Amino acid sequence: MKSLRIVVLGTMASDPYAGMAWMHMQIAAGLRRLGHDVYYFETTSTWPFDPVRQTRVCDSDYAVPYLARVAHSFGLTDRWAYRRSFSDKEWLGMGREKAEELLATADVVFNVAGATRVREEGLKVKRLAYLGTDPVFHEVSYANGGEAGKAIGAEHDDFVTYGENIGTRECAVPPMPGERITTRQPVLIDLWRNGAPSRDAFTTVGNWKQAGCEVTLNGKDY
Repeated sequence: MKSLRIVVLGTMASDPYAGMAWMHMQIAAGLRRLGHDVYYFETTSTWPFDPVRQTRVCDSDYAVPYLARVAHSFGLTDRWAYRRSFSDKEWLGMGREKAEELLATADVVFNVAGATRVREEGLKVKRLAYLGTDPVFHEVSYANGGEAGKAIGAEHDDFVTYGENIGTRECAVPPMPGERITTRQPVLIDLWRNGAPSRDAFTTVGNWKQAGCEVTLNGKDY
């Protein structure tokens, strides 16, 4: 297998929750374990959430140290960059010249959930791939001619999604244009604690409702 230079573009430090850290870092660290030259970047102009102040803020006082700590714990020390796109555009963790060169020359830049509008940030990317971790919303928006879907469709060169049935006869939701593959959330098994169950029940925490993201396709609400 040919080794590729890959940048994973995400929003982990902007939304510093455990699930976001696991999702983004297992993508980046997993690809690196496969032998690729992998980096993790954040360049979104959305103000980051500061859990200490319990609000979104126009600074990186919490986000950058948090990103550095999490990246280090997943073996990505010196392989991360944070751009304060919401204020002075300064690059942190990695210098501007190297970071922008990586974006412009990487074999692929995976835009997790399409959360970063690269063109709006004025960044040059050689090949931008939409990594759909939350299937349905953008697919339906695109099918309906919605602005969100059209913007995502126009900006990306390739489309990858966790929606394994999308584009098949098992699912009414159509794929994004240029969809290349479906895939699954990578899981690095050795990073999860193992041991005997503490009780004879399997439990989890989940929420099937996400207010404000409802879409309708052919008269059916999703």
